[in-house]
Amino acid sequence: MRSYPRLAAMIAALGVTTAALVSAPALSVAPTSSADAASAVCAVARGFYPNLHGAPTLRNDDTDVNVYVGGQFDAKTNAAEGEGTFVIGGDATFDTSVPFYLGVVGVGSQVTPPAMSDMLVTGGDVRVPSGSLDVGNPIGGNVVTGGTVVAPSIVITNGGTITQNAAAPLAPYAAVATGYQELSTAYAAMGATGTTSVTSWEIRFTGDGTTSRQVFDLTSADLAASAASRSIVFDNIPLGTIVVVNVTGQSPRLWANSFWDGATQIIPDDTGSTIFSQRTQALLWNFVDATDVTLGDGDQLPGSILIPTPGSTTTILTSINGRFYTEGDVVFGGSTQTGLEFHNYPFREEACGAVTTGSLSIAKALVDADSVVDATRVYTGTYSCTDSASVVVASGPWSLTAGGPAFTTPPVAAGSVCTVAEDALTAPPTTTDASYIWRTPVVSPASTTVVASVTPSAVTVTNEVRRATGGLEMVKVLDDPYDVVDLTRFYTGTFECVYADGSAPLRGTWREQAGSPPVLLASGVPIGTVCTLAEDPILVPPLPGFPQYQWAAPRISPTTVTVVENTVGRFTVTNIVVDPIDPASLPTARESLPVTGASSYGPLGVGVVMLLLGLLGLLIKTRQQRARGDR
Repeated sequence: MRSYPRLAAMIAALGVTTAALVSAPALSVAPTSSADAASAVCAVARGFYPNLHGAPTLRNDDTDVNVYVGGQFDAKTNAAEGEGTFVIGGDATFDTSVPFYLGVVGVGSQVTPPAMSDMLVTGGDVRVPSGSLDVGNPIGGNVVTGGTVVAPSIVITNGGTITQNAAAPLAPYAAVATGYQELSTAYAAMGATGTTSVTSWEIRFTGDGTTSRQVFDLTSADLAASAASRSIVFDNIPLGTIVVVNVTGQSPRLWANSFWDGATQIIPDDTGSTIFSQRTQALLWNFVDATDVTLGDGDQLPGSILIPTPGSTTTILTSINGRFYTEGDVVFGGSTQTGLEFHNYPFREEACGAVTTGSLSIAKALVDADSVVDATRVYTGTYSCTDSASVVVASGPWSLTAGGPAFTTPPVAAGSVCTVAEDALTAPPTTTDASYIWRTPVVSPASTTVVASVTPSAVTVTNEVRRATGGLEMVKVLDDPYDVVDLTRFYTGTFECVYADGSAPLRGTWREQAGSPPVLLASGVPIGTVCTLAEDPILVPPLPGFPQYQWAAPRISPTTVTVVENTVGRFTVTNIVVDPIDPASLPTARESLPVTGASSYGPLGVGVVMLLLGLLGLLIKTRQQRARGDR
């Protein structure tokens, strides 16, 4: 058999990740009294999860390890599902002939690890001799292994990743032996507060009705008193009260065919009751010195399981409804019982001072007033955490959808300062309208100091989509070298703006006097919009009664305006007064300005001819008169 470094034991009952105990201070001596032991254990403020149900995932925020096995994990026939995160010190083998669902299950508490988080971590190989391994279905989950994945084609990660030959994959969950032994030893040292009675048909735990933590003793010999499974009864113990059962002996076998709260049967999947969840999250079985443990025979065993002995072997023939931690090996399934599962129910106590790590929860928010962004769009980025010496102690990528489940980092040492960055958004918010652009992403808070807690420190990355706009204006200019135009005259016209997305154009009119300030035609116009402007024909001449003054065609500059962000594009409309008999007033060839109105060259020529004819007639008449006088 290959050997793997066994992780130090950890206690799922704590409701914390294994790394949460990394720096837990060691007890200098084991507790010598129940009072000493009690002072080493603290309550965890945690709500009760629902009873077993098959509804859609309720929450994706459990960053703790649900199943921790220090040695080998071997899932056999009739093992079906494992809810929560699994950390295996050695190999993890799934030889079930059918799909084994891990991380997210069909029926469970429906409180799962974060989407795309590490849901299966092993020090050794991941083997799937038969069936398949389906991780994180449908939210996606990662597989991280210090060895290799044998037959990776039948390991389904639903968008997650598979990392093989990972360097120190167990590091985030290591060095927890102190905290683990502290809790187990503390519970073992606690004196019984209630009585245990064992018969061939039931195991009855009778409490005192008042103590906040009820402790009971049970032996392997008690459990061997009958080969048949028995009912387990909790009597005179208020719901939610912590119940610790210290089991001693080398080879205990715990069966149960039913569970009772007094005279009321506990139904695990009764969605109209919370009795099951209140019992299972407050119950812990502490197999103090067992080396060969057998659990169940097709039942639903409530409570968290703690098996602290290295080298032990645990055979599980039931469904577990709580955290499961062992320093030994696990064989899961292999019996005639079907549908065996691990369900994610955290315990409600932990070793005091054991939590020395926290984590970072990154959420994505989107401000999109016009709903132009694809809701399935994936945003990516990185996080980095440094210690007091500015040394990076944790970093990695994240991937999120807006409004989807948050991304939660692996455990990070408390006191670390973490920052989050988003990768550049190279693709526009939408491909149908270029006027929509991204604002600079906002990370709030800008930096976060990780606190020692089972609740992650929250960071939100917000992206805002805005429509980039500009404006349009026009100014009227009069070129009147003869000073003949009434300056109070109004000029009128129209404009049209064609949007880049092909929607109905923006149209409007304008009315302006020459020399007035620019008039705003439109604001909030999407960038990329192309606008044109025209002037209405001028029907009144520059100076009524003096036809020699005429209008040249208006000059509009530029011919088009393309709207630019935060800029007001301007049209300049120039009207020019010309006098055809004054060459200096006529447009140059370079200007090429056409003349508007009727031409005066025809009438002017006729007048000149008539004048010449009159002068000629006068000259002839004068000469005739002189000729008569000479006679």
